[in-house]
Amino acid sequence: MLSSVCMYFLKAKYGILDVLSFCESIPEPVFSVSEGIYEKPFELEIHASDGYRIIYTTDGSIPTVRSHRYKRPIRIYPKINLNRKILLIPTTPLWKLPSGKQNHSVTIRARCYKNGTGYGKVKNVIYSNPDIRQHQGFQVVHILMEADSLFSPKRGIYVLGQKHYSKKNRTNYSLNDTRWMKDFHPANYYERGRNWERSAEFILMNLDGETLFEQSIKLRIHGGWTRLMPVKSLRITADSIRGDDMLHYRFFEDLPYHSFKNIILRNGGNDLRYTMFRDAMIHQMVKRLNMDIQMNMDIQDYAPTVVYINGNYWGIHHIRERMDENYLAVKYNSHLENINILEVLLDTKWKSHLKLRFGDEKALQSFKQLVNYIRENSLANDEAYHAVCAQIDVDNFIDYVILETFFANCDWPHNNVRPYQFNQQSESMKQQGIDAGKWRWLFCDLDDGMCYYYSSSINMFETLLNRFTEESVTQTFLGFMENEEFKKKFITRYEYLVKNHLTTELMIEYINSFEARYKNEMERHIARWGRPWNIQFWQMEVERLRDFAKERPKIVLEQLKAL
Repeated sequence: MLSSVCMYFLKAKYGILDVLSFCESIPEPVFSVSEGIYEKPFELEIHASDGYRIIYTTDGSIPTVRSHRYKRPIRIYPKINLNRKILLIPTTPLWKLPSGKQNHSVTIRARCYKNGTGYGKVKNVIYSNPDIRQHQGFQVVHILMEADSLFSPKRGIYVLGQKHYSKKNRTNYSLNDTRWMKDFHPANYYERGRNWERSAEFILMNLDGETLFEQSIKLRIHGGWTRLMPVKSLRITADSIRGDDMLHYRFFEDLPYHSFKNIILRNGGNDLRYTMFRDAMIHQMVKRLNMDIQMNMDIQDYAPTVVYINGNYWGIHHIRERMDENYLAVKYNSHLENINILEVLLDTKWKSHLKLRFGDEKALQSFKQLVNYIRENSLANDEAYHAVCAQIDVDNFIDYVILETFFANCDWPHNNVRPYQFNQQSESMKQQGIDAGKWRWLFCDLDDGMCYYYSSSINMFETLLNRFTEESVTQTFLGFMENEEFKKKFITRYEYLVKNHLTTELMIEYINSFEARYKNEMERHIARWGRPWNIQFWQMEVERLRDFAKERPKIVLEQLKAL
């Protein structure tokens, strides 16, 4: 939090007035009408202490000396969208014009100002119309920020941008061409790093239009290939300069912790064109396993939300934990310097690479040496087997491979693999059964599971053997399977989970629950983004999940017999 010293005169990075700074000594303006749901027009009065003038905006931007100056009551029309023009901005070559009526809210941002003293803190008030009550089963997130930060050709993080439209970089590839990836398709939304992070205000509301949580944040585009999609995932990070360095809110009811360095407003990942909830649903099923049988798999928790940007409906997003070093630090009460995370990812030429995601380079070399040892030594030998078991959490690895293969994640193991370890043990790790020195695997990115590409009959074991033999997960699994003790343990655990927990009945229960929650909201989301293609297509994709649930357990049990 800034001190009471005024800093409004400093120049920001882009040469504009630093309107993000404020003086704590300047009082906030007072609104005559509180936030909530309103159907009829009303007069809004804004009051300030003597000697201060009030400046305000209605477009989501931060008030500056160039903004509206409050002189008389403001007429608020809850049913009129003042910022509709941003709905008409293409966000990708795949973008479609929104169809039908789009939900909206009225946003007022106001602050006090005094010459020679500076800006006061911004007060944000959102007036929702009764349409907000349509979002049953979802919370509502409002993002308020400068429109140029998202949509301007030069610095807008949500659009193609000026690089794309320059003669030097312009391309004529088909939209189905894989060369639309970053190396062949310059676009602002592919840019990464702090230079492509923007300031915003994050407001979480309930369906009565009441604020549950509000905080100043930094926002950037999140994800890989899905950046090309019209609606994009957003990474939300606490803005330590303008507020707290953590997001202190219970976004996920069942978690024992409620402080987060960052969260994701996820667009559904690769599944955004199909059901939108594949990954979230699978994680919720595994979460249930964690609770029912103490599986202790690291998952991304989930909360369903709809997002509004500057008052405009932006569709379904999922609040998700971000699986990074901060996730592990909070969950296991560990210092960041104690954490090592590796990652297997595809590059833009569709080649996979194992690299250090966070931590010490020595951890990467140690893991590579471990995989080489497994490759060069038969684990049928008990001495070699126990040497490897001393470095790997075997129970975690077994459950990890079972879940990835059972749910038929077709974007694995050549992608989305994240082994991690700790350098030193903590009391929290002991309580959760974690051995700090052993490698474990984060369970993440199941967008391509449950019949995303292939049928429920896909044999993931053959996929490992025939297509991804050189991947670290494959080498580790094949090495372990040479040992009879491990093989028996793996098959026994797999059969137990499929027969007792990963059942058709459990999966159908979750599919029905997610379908019921999403059905009405999907129609609004489709009208906004044209993804999925239509509600009938979405229902067909949900039915494919049911087919998987009905067929997969029996098929996998048969495939296990061939191991």
